[in-house]
Amino acid sequence: MPRPSYSKRYDVPSQRNVWRTNRSARQTAMKNLMSTKMVEGTPVQEHVLKMISFINELDMLGAEMDAKTKVDAILSSLTDSFNQFIMNYNMNKMDVTLSELLNMLQATEDLIKKDKPIVMLAEKLESTLKFKPKGKNFKKKGFQSFKKAQGGKGFKETRRLNEGEVILKMGTGATVAAIAIGTFCLELSSSRTLVLDECLYVPELGYINIDRINSLVRDGSLKLSKVEPYPICEPCLQGKMTKNPFTRKGVRATDVLELIHTDVCGPLTHMARGGFFYFITFIDDHSRYGYLYLMKHKSESFEKFKEFRNEVEKQIGKCIKILRSDRGWEYFLDQFKDHLKDNGIISQLTPLGTPQHNGVAERRNRTLLDMVCSMMSMSELPVSFWGYALETAVYLLNRVPTKSVPNTPYELWTGKKPSLNHIKIWGCPSHVRKSNVDKLGPRSDRCLFVGYPKMSTGFYFYNPSEQKVFVSRNAIFLEEDYSLNESRTKVTLKEQNDRPMTMPSENNEEQVIVPTEPSNVQEPRRSIRIIRPPVRLTLLNEIYQMESDGFDNDPFTYQEAMNDKDVEHWKKAMESEMGSMYINQVWTSVDKPEGIKPIGCNWIYKRKLGPTGKVETNKARLVAKGYTQKAGIDYEEIFRQ
Repeated sequence: MPRPSYSKRYDVPSQRNVWRTNRSARQTAMKNLMSTKMVEGTPVQEHVLKMISFINELDMLGAEMDAKTKVDAILSSLTDSFNQFIMNYNMNKMDVTLSELLNMLQATEDLIKKDKPIVMLAEKLESTLKFKPKGKNFKKKGFQSFKKAQGGKGFKETRRLNEGEVILKMGTGATVAAIAIGTFCLELSSSRTLVLDECLYVPELGYINIDRINSLVRDGSLKLSKVEPYPICEPCLQGKMTKNPFTRKGVRATDVLELIHTDVCGPLTHMARGGFFYFITFIDDHSRYGYLYLMKHKSESFEKFKEFRNEVEKQIGKCIKILRSDRGWEYFLDQFKDHLKDNGIISQLTPLGTPQHNGVAERRNRTLLDMVCSMMSMSELPVSFWGYALETAVYLLNRVPTKSVPNTPYELWTGKKPSLNHIKIWGCPSHVRKSNVDKLGPRSDRCLFVGYPKMSTGFYFYNPSEQKVFVSRNAIFLEEDYSLNESRTKVTLKEQNDRPMTMPSENNEEQVIVPTEPSNVQEPRRSIRIIRPPVRLTLLNEIYQMESDGFDNDPFTYQEAMNDKDVEHWKKAMESEMGSMYINQVWTSVDKPEGIKPIGCNWIYKRKLGPTGKVETNKARLVAKGYTQKAGIDYEEIFRQ
């Protein structure tokens, strides 16, 4: 009978021997897996199955290998003919099983046997040629591809591919479509030409320029034997064409009125006093002296140019030779073009979309708007006074030095040095002496300075209490107190295109929308009724008074209407009112109660004005004298309207 001590003695050594045997077997299997390489010409199926058997053996022996390591071991053992497949596999970041990998390698092997090895670059191709061509040019058939590094130079298209017919996936994950199939002539360093048939034309470099291609070649990212400047590429022109740079400065005029720059700015976001939304500038190229005219519509540009031309040619004694402008429709009016031809003035039009060619006028408009916004932000005036601020800005720019001219524009234009002693802070408060002074009343009014008049001496002042602008030279300016005032309001004044314009109210709070000119976009059908803003919100009382037909105030009583010059219009208005009452039966006949005095009636007369300030219709309304009624006797309830 065996001794128990013997069995315990030999139990542990037997497990050690098994462990040592398993470890030795794993080392042998791992060595076989790592040292096995595929022999050129042998079937890939036989090699892959052999590698899979080594991997299975390692799994049985307890070796831990993830799926990616197993695939990498098989791919690293393949021959160089599978390098293209390995590159595509890594670029596409595939994740397959060993059986799927075997199927893919067998399909690739069939393509290699049928089409020969895939040639990617000229340097690799030359080193892998195993035959000596007899002539200088030789052909190599097969499915080939090439980068568009040379702009397709040497490629002869045989068939244009449909969109999306052949899609290739790049290393970055992006997909690129081949656009054509043809023949590609590859120049070798041995002065021989390799003709590749059935090549795919793939713009995989995204139409980059020649400088970036040279940088890729220098860094080694792109292997090309030679990079030559490629011809004009139409797809590049369609996708990347830009404007030509403006490097050359224009030739300056040598005398005043030799060249005039002009431009129209507007419509602006707010309406100026007087109903102005636009302004046009004329700048002399030699002196940089500028003129500015406010306009209600762009169509007034021609009249403003004639006004400018008549003034400057009479004052300077010279004629305008060249007028430079953009291609705005206001400069293409037939009467404008005929006027320039009749007077021998050359019209220089800038190319479409190149405001740089009219940079003098464009820059002047920007400078003026910046100055106006700054002046308006410091003042307490409503934004509707931007017209006065704009004229003041032009007045100042003509009298200060600029970078373009050695002296001030005023000195080059008139030959005299300007004086700036009379310049005041725009918008500052001032006390202006009254024209009609009572003996015991105040002798001045507190007004705001708003500009310099062109036709007379003195200053423009705005009286907020009377809401009128006037000219006076008897004033004391409170500039020191005004400059120390820290309360500022930011004002934004910009040019807008095809958007509704706003008309400021007197309190600068409410805004009335006025539609702009219709655009080409088809809009919903709307009423053709003309929308007119209320007079109390438009600050146009002065315009209506200037453009009226000279009529007096509206009649207050029936006797005044019968003595008015428009008595016939008032009679027709009253007849229309009475006829409307008869038709609508607005009353009921009853007997008068005793001791009650009937409520009388009164006629109300009103002239209705149009947008130009002229009378359109005369209105007459018959109303009851409600103010004669007494609460509790004539009425008990009150209805609020």
